[in-house]
Amino acid sequence: MGGSLAHVMRVNRSVVEAIMQTVASQRPETGGWLGGPLEFGAVTRFHFDNDGDRTARSYAPNLVRMSDIIDDRWKADGVGLVGFVHSHPSYARRPSFADLQFALGLFRLVPHLSQVWLPIVLTKPTFELVPFLVRKTGERACLEPSDLVILKGE
Repeated sequence: MGGSLAHVMRVNRSVVEAIMQTVASQRPETGGWLGGPLEFGAVTRFHFDNDGDRTARSYAPNLVRMSDIIDDRWKADGVGLVGFVHSHPSYARRPSFADLQFALGLFRLVPHLSQVWLPIVLTKPTFELVPFLVRKTGERACLEPSDLVILKGE
């Protein structure tokens, strides 16, 4: 994979494994936060959001807890928020309208963010991480399918 689309989501193997062990092992609409270098490089951190608001049809991250994790654990290491990952039922391979609205709200809440990764986890018939980039374009969110590269390192 890689090279055919304009954007490439580079993710450390340890992050993919953590997503498989948490998000992919539970019912759809479960998720977590993605962290990486502040210059928007590879995704190097993942935090499972067991406090998020989940229903059978939606997932909304716990933003207070997210802020605490970023401030207390990630910031000192030069790691910032680079996205959110969550699972969908197998028939929903793309972020929903509500997912894009959440990204817009995040852009308003964190003005320095201009883009976030918003990959979707599918578990049936097998695990799949489907990457998308959401870019802020004025007052809109532009969803862009992306390629995925899994890095060998931590």
